[in-house]
Amino acid sequence: MRTSSFLLIAIVIFVCSAEAQSPIMDKDDLREQLQYGYKVGTNYAGIVDFKGESFSAKPVFGILSGIFAAIPISKFFGIQPEALFSQKGFRGEGYTSGYYFELKRTASYLDLPVYFLYKPYKFLSVMIGPEFSLLIQQDDKFRAITDVRLLKDQFYNDKIRKSNFSLTGGLDFYLNRIELGAKAGIDLQNNNGSANSTPMYYRNIWCQATIGYRVHL
Repeated sequence: MRTSSFLLIAIVIFVCSAEAQSPIMDKDDLREQLQYGYKVGTNYAGIVDFKGESFSAKPVFGILSGIFAAIPISKFFGIQPEALFSQKGFRGEGYTSGYYFELKRTASYLDLPVYFLYKPYKFLSVMIGPEFSLLIQQDDKFRAITDVRLLKDQFYNDKIRKSNFSLTGGLDFYLNRIELGAKAGIDLQNNNGSANSTPMYYRNIWCQATIGYRVHL
């Protein structure tokens, strides 16, 4: 009997203690708070839906950095716009007009994604949304066995699309003020800005890993 009474008292004390501590623990739940921050990371990017002459492409790494703001709609839903400097591209080899060439392309973009958030837990957000990208600069490192300047001009004077829409999504994990992100995306349009403007055209596809720091108002 004494043992049962002691066990009952211990359970009551434990429950009361947990209830007393829950408001303190809830201070870490920022789902209903306006948050903003900075992130850095990397893209692992390649291409799909390639059209042109024979070409074999492999993905490359590029840097990523920018700012974000998480705007709550409710505890479980929100919107997160971002502004990112983002590098995408590819490297590969192939033939065009009968000539062998090697090409590494690095395209630098201003990426403007707007994510719709589902926040089932205080440490996790599920994200998906559209992304608008503006091409800032394109760097082509071109090599051909035969010195064919006309072939180089075809690539360097390439009138590629200067802006693009993409679909992107993924997960963000939160460790106090640290944010860890894992996302993927794909262009909805190819890079061909005008008909017959390029000997090869394609869509970018990428995976993305980031680490960020967030604060709330």
